[in-house]
Amino acid sequence: MNAAVEFQSIRSEILDRYNFLSQIDVCLHDSETDKFNTYTVTSDEVNLGDCTQKLKDSSPYLQDMASNGKPLIINNIEEISEYSEPIKIMQRSGYQSSYTVPMQNNQKFLGFIFFNSHSRDLFSSDVTDYLDMYGRLITHKISGDLQAINALNAAVKTMKNVFGYRDPETGEHLNRMSHYSWLLARKSADKHSLHDSWVEDVLLFSPLHDVGKIAISEDILFKPGKLTDKEFEIIKTHTSKGREMIDNLVNNFGLNEYAHIDILKNIVEFHHESVDGSGYPLGLSMNDIPLEARIVAVADVFDALTSERPYKTAMSNDDAIEILRSMSGKKLDSDLVETFIECIDEVETYQKIYRPKPSESISPGIN
Repeated sequence: MNAAVEFQSIRSEILDRYNFLSQIDVCLHDSETDKFNTYTVTSDEVNLGDCTQKLKDSSPYLQDMASNGKPLIINNIEEISEYSEPIKIMQRSGYQSSYTVPMQNNQKFLGFIFFNSHSRDLFSSDVTDYLDMYGRLITHKISGDLQAINALNAAVKTMKNVFGYRDPETGEHLNRMSHYSWLLARKSADKHSLHDSWVEDVLLFSPLHDVGKIAISEDILFKPGKLTDKEFEIIKTHTSKGREMIDNLVNNFGLNEYAHIDILKNIVEFHHESVDGSGYPLGLSMNDIPLEARIVAVADVFDALTSERPYKTAMSNDDAIEILRSMSGKKLDSDLVETFIECIDEVETYQKIYRPKPSESISPGIN
């Protein structure tokens, strides 16, 4: 059973007993950035996890809970004098009471669980004792998932470094196209009812889109001239080889239960599919191609067009945009192409940040 199904099962059990609860949400703390991000959402309403405030700047109540591990009962939000961002979100959402449980594992602070209600004076000791039991269960499951996530992040970073060591420009290409992908994912999330965690996974996983090229001979991969038909067929195998590599990674690290691992698999295997069905490896078309793969395709093509190679000069952004438009509805998702063009100012910011250094050699960077 994957994590999403398990959390929904837990939520159902709690709501069967306490139907006055309007929201149950988990907010995970990132110790590196000190920010909060939603780990999972268990209601259709606005959630406190969308708050990106840092712990050090947050409510004194939250800071105290993070340090002492003691939960907080608010039975009437109107009695709270402070006006922190979480309290403001609760008020805007019409919540009148809340029970907040800090999550800790091996004395390490992980985040908070929020139990919220639109009614007042509901969190008696009997209720909170029961919720504490489920709080421990949720914390246990999150701790297990975090171990898998940390292992996956380590593996992704290691594989990214392989590209960088093999060819410096490839490393800059990965940085640019992954941030272009993130821009598109961020703009697409609302339209497709996808959560912030999906957006961040697209950023994390998109640099591995061409991981299968590790298995391709350098004589072919870095050939300065035009590929023969036979060589191009070999290049095309990088999508299936990449999927095999990711499957091995997942099995070796025990990551099969990680809820979003399919995002990585889809990016690696399907980023060369075309919306008109002419792509590879399976000849999928439009909505049969996962959204994350369609996003990476747009980002990858644009960066290839605007990057210098031994056999070509870098195309201007304006010219590259015209090429994207010509591919729109054929090779590339037309909505995503238009969204990308709308983001061109932000795209140019990442071009400046991740431009190739003068001392670096320019690689073919076959796409």
